Amino acid sequence: MGANKNKKMLWDHSEKKEMFKWNTPKWTLRCWMALMTVIVVALLTAGWFTPWPDTLVVHGTLEVTGIPNEWYFRTNVEASNLKQLRPGMEAHITLDVKDRSWGYYTAKLQSLPQHSDSTGLYPIELCVGDYHTSKGGFELELWSLDRREDPWLMDATATIILRERHLLPRVLGIE
Repeated sequence: MGANKNKKMLWDHSEKKEMFKWNTPKWTLRCWMALMTVIVVALLTAGWFTPWPDTLVVHGTLEVTGIPNEWYFRTNVEASNLKQLRPGMEAHITLDVKDRSWGYYTAKLQSLPQHSDSTGLYPIELCVGDYHTSKGGFELELWSLDRREDPWLMDATATIILRERHLLPRVLGIE
């Protein structure tokens, strides 16, 4: 009789182990659900406040005139892109050169053209302002470009900010 009792106790003990192994406790499940909820809420909050503006990228020429703060970025745009532009829009201009120092110039769209040129494109001009370095600071000149006496042309790319938006509203299509 004692041997049967011991076998039954061992059997019950191993069944309890198996049940515990495959049935997770409710508090563990609740902790995981709470952690996942916090992560999802944090990602949604970060997406709501992360800036991701609508932009228009155009390639053109940066003209350095030799006069401080009188630099111009000139390019041509199609009629469909011209409809999106408004005077005073901000742009970031980067030079199309590969070197160790990088950054961007800020610029503002001066005015919109009334007529297209012979190719059917509309010429636009942006007035260039300060230079922002890659470290977040800004300088008024780069490579002593203002000290040149002759006008100087450089290939550049302008990213015109059409509308300030944030990531999550943009993804969800919320205006």
